[in-house]
Amino acid sequence: MSREHYYVKWDDNGITRYGICAYLSKAEKSKLPKGKVKVDDAILPVYYLVDEKDLIDLKSNPGTYNMKTGDWDNQGELETYVDNEFNKARKLSDSIKRGIKPGSMIGIGVADGSAWYVVTKVKGTKCDVEWRGFNPDRYFDHYFGAGRKNVPLADIKRYVDGHRRSVEIFG
Repeated sequence: MSREHYYVKWDDNGITRYGICAYLSKAEKSKLPKGKVKVDDAILPVYYLVDEKDLIDLKSNPGTYNMKTGDWDNQGELETYVDNEFNKARKLSDSIKRGIKPGSMIGIGVADGSAWYVVTKVKGTKCDVEWRGFNPDRYFDHYFGAGRKNVPLADIKRYVDGHRRSVEIFG
């Protein structure tokens, strides 16, 4: 790799993708195909091997919190994308009034932020929970991890119920 990247975007067959370049040791970098960079998806627990020449570097800009609107103003492109995806996921989750269904979302307090997860599948007494990179620090919970996990519904129910209750109280 001729230069270091961090926040990036690239065109993937007509789809603009956003990501964060994975930190790799020299040994790990040497195992990548020539000219490729490992890029973690900005939100999903997946990565891509992208031609370095296709990467467009983005500047980080978390923006300024607007106390009147409750929104972030003047964010960078990647932050705006992540924020929009978070709002879509939250809207879907908030539309689910009862039970645990695909789209149910939870936030678990971690350090000075939250680790975010979305239920992707429910079958019988278990469900699949998948991490989402909605927090700029990309926090994850020690139990649910930073990928996908199949868990008993009872393990996720208290988090989903707690999330719904906090939305009722705080909006």
